[in-house]
Amino acid sequence: MENESSTLPTNVSTRCTFFNTDPDDYHCDVILTVKRATGTFSLIGCLFMLFVIWLLRRYNSLAQKMVVSLTVAAFFDSVAYVMGESHPVGSLCNFQAWWLTYF
Repeated sequence: MENESSTLPTNVSTRCTFFNTDPDDYHCDVILTVKRATGTFSLIGCLFMLFVIWLLRRYNSLAQKMVVSLTVAAFFDSVAYVMGESHPVGSLCNFQAWWLTYF
């Protein structure tokens, strides 16, 4: 006897775009939770770096200005990871793709 509940027909839409599995599967939830957690840690780290740079007023040389600009870019990149759900094709998916590409 085959177990028909373990296979998902191809015409069933799932909220998980990473795997073609049962919609109640936890794999996507784990991936999205880890993605948000790392994005949150990155945001906190970027804010800490910007605060320390502002506090010490040490952005006179070119290398220090590059660190500031890269920290700001990493901050905006982290925002995209924190706001991320698994979006199907649509305007929000396109916005998130644009955000990750240009920041």
